[in-house]
Amino acid sequence: MQGAESLPLGPLVTGPFGDRYFHEINGHSFQHIDADTIYRQRYHELLTKENTLHVIIGTDSGLLPLFIARSGPAQGSRYLFVELEVVDQALTEQRIYQNPPPENIRVVVQKDFPETADKAGLTDFIFLDSIRVWDSLSVCDAKLAGYRELSSQIKQTLNAAAYDVIMGLGSKNFINKQIKNLSENRIPAGFLNKLTADFSGKTAVILGGGPSLDEFLPWVKENRDQLAIFAVSRIAGNLLENGLVPHFIVSIDPADANFHISREMLLFPETPILIHANHVNPLLLSSWSGPSIYLAPRFPWDTPLNAGNLAPWGPTVTNTALGVVAEMGFGQAVLIGVDLCFDRTGITHAAGSHEYVSGPKLDATITVKTNAGDIAETGADYYSAIGYLAKQAAEAKKQGCRVISPAPNAAQIENIAYLPVNDLTIEALNNMPVDIVLSAMPAESGQTRQEDGQRVLAELEGARKQLKDIAVLCRRALKNTQKLLTPNRHQLHPQYKDKINKIDKTLDTDFPAMTKWIKGYGIRSFLRLKTANGRKRQSAHELQSHLDSYFRTLRDTADELIEIVEDAIRRVGSRIEEEASHPDFKRVTGQWQADRHWFRVRVWKKRHPEQPYFADWLDATEVKLKERLQEKQQTNNFTSLKGVQNKALNLFSRRDASALARLAQGLAQHPDKTAAAELLHLVHGYSAELSEDWDMALGFYQQLVGDVMTPPAEESLRRISVICLRRKNLEMAALALECLSQCSPVYKVKYADFLCTIGRRQEAADFYVDYLDQVPVDMEVLLKLGKNYRAMGAEDAAQKIFRLALQQQPGNKAVLSLLQNN
Repeated sequence: MQGAESLPLGPLVTGPFGDRYFHEINGHSFQHIDADTIYRQRYHELLTKENTLHVIIGTDSGLLPLFIARSGPAQGSRYLFVELEVVDQALTEQRIYQNPPPENIRVVVQKDFPETADKAGLTDFIFLDSIRVWDSLSVCDAKLAGYRELSSQIKQTLNAAAYDVIMGLGSKNFINKQIKNLSENRIPAGFLNKLTADFSGKTAVILGGGPSLDEFLPWVKENRDQLAIFAVSRIAGNLLENGLVPHFIVSIDPADANFHISREMLLFPETPILIHANHVNPLLLSSWSGPSIYLAPRFPWDTPLNAGNLAPWGPTVTNTALGVVAEMGFGQAVLIGVDLCFDRTGITHAAGSHEYVSGPKLDATITVKTNAGDIAETGADYYSAIGYLAKQAAEAKKQGCRVISPAPNAAQIENIAYLPVNDLTIEALNNMPVDIVLSAMPAESGQTRQEDGQRVLAELEGARKQLKDIAVLCRRALKNTQKLLTPNRHQLHPQYKDKINKIDKTLDTDFPAMTKWIKGYGIRSFLRLKTANGRKRQSAHELQSHLDSYFRTLRDTADELIEIVEDAIRRVGSRIEEEASHPDFKRVTGQWQADRHWFRVRVWKKRHPEQPYFADWLDATEVKLKERLQEKQQTNNFTSLKGVQNKALNLFSRRDASALARLAQGLAQHPDKTAAAELLHLVHGYSAELSEDWDMALGFYQQLVGDVMTPPAEESLRRISVICLRRKNLEMAALALECLSQCSPVYKVKYADFLCTIGRRQEAADFYVDYLDQVPVDMEVLLKLGKNYRAMGAEDAAQKIFRLALQQQPGNKAVLSLLQNN
């Protein structure tokens, strides 16, 4: 076996409480408190949260998995630790896990994580929404390079798995929005990949909301006649202000927030084509009066009306836009405003956006390399999107579409070429992109919309009937489950068991599509049943209980879906009524009110410009709605500064002067001036220290010292004490440490240590005693107090303290030595 001395992490050290760890990983984490105490305080849910897949990044030199094994894992939970390869190798060579951990605790390296997670039931836990991701102390401290990146990559892997699972079977939220959109989801996107001859070799630009959008919009406007312009819906306001109407708008988010950040797309003077997910926010979609194309199946159950369509791409709207561009046959896709990192000052989005007004994001700790070769910060969501986009760009390349990023300050992404716009070769378009797509779309009219509505209505009514039949069968099955046990309750009654089996078979053979949809929609409830019934059934009573729960869940889910389908029937009926020559406006506006879809007034007016009915009311309503669309959103929700102080300290510890300068730039323009000012003084103080301008550093720190002990003030006092000790200014150092000692017991010890060094030992003893009154088990401070008494000549007091320490840790060699050397 390789010797400990040749390990890249150095040898294992043993802390004062017997914890064995690598100093290069955990530093001083376990010097003052033992690992078990820290873990019980910080990670108590690891031991209490049942039926959960706990994914933990890092093992704290093996201490954390051993703690869980000793303490007893939570019922039904699994623990999957992901460790750096160099650490895993060192732990293996040091034989940390001499006794194999329980089956539900696993330690793997990153490359083995996906397979191990699948075996642990990752898909089931995703549906149950029962996955918790934890950063160990080794990740939080980030003393060893690689842990932060490992944490981000594992979270990216889990996000990708969750997206694939949810999109594969759907989630309740997506399905509910999909059904609300049935009337608007009329034209599937499947025809787009038949237009490759028209767009082969041509250039599409995809406009996102990143900071580089402002830089490149003039170029887009200048070349608009040669480009097919795809814009994400959230930047509509920015494009309006710049006088640019895209050919295509792309939107996928089902949340109501999507309407609020995208609503200005309803104000475009000309009408682009909206390309959207089948589950996009219904208020946004129902308010859109122009042509639209949807992605993915129209209905959430199997039906002939689910015409062949393009599958969705995800998880972001940029992924969707790029997927559409590649399917349409474009030769190159130019990403503009798709930075996936922040600018130098922490700005995340283009000017004019809600995020821009909220201010820079300054607490990010993940860094990426930009196209220009610089370092930029990014968030976990952007970092995850980089991985998705890299894979999708590789697929686009196979389809003949080269993906290009022209922004020097955008994140470098594998398979995406960095090419300045002036170096781009653009082949002229033969026709306007909108005209090409519109000519391939079926013509729409009031009659075609009514006919489509009737088909949808018939499908919904058929689904309602089947769901009601299923609910009746479930109720019949439940009556039989009540009679299933024989009087002695030890056996199953054959007659009722046979009836239940026949009902179950009828559900599978007569209603396969609806039964599949019910189980998919209620997947969490059915998975909980599966989990509860996971062990081999041992009694007739357990089988009876399981069957009762199963049919009850099936019935309840069917009843829930009946309500959803009936709501959709009313909405589709209202849409059909909208197209009538003499519509029933009470019915139509009643549906708008029920859905809160008042912007549908504008859609109806555009489709029926000559309709005289309720003309005055409609005109007045439209004016009010347009005013709402044009309102500028105000925000007092500034980007959080939480975590910025810790980030600044880490940058200072790494002596990263350039990153501190970037952070100062961001703080200087943060809209929350009061909170940012404190942090800015602190950052300037750090920067001055790195430049060894001690007087300037003290000047910045002293501005933070006042009557209120804020976290920046505490850190400033700490730095003042360090600088003053370095410069032999003992009086000012003493004042700073005395102030600190009033805010935390930890500083009482530091002040006492200082008092010892300058010979004020009685005062030092008082502060040690004050500290031990609050933390009586701190062995290190007990020994300091005893040594201080001995140095004062108070040997009896010293002996008393050493004996107390020995009671706490019998056999401690250091204490025994101090007792003997009196």
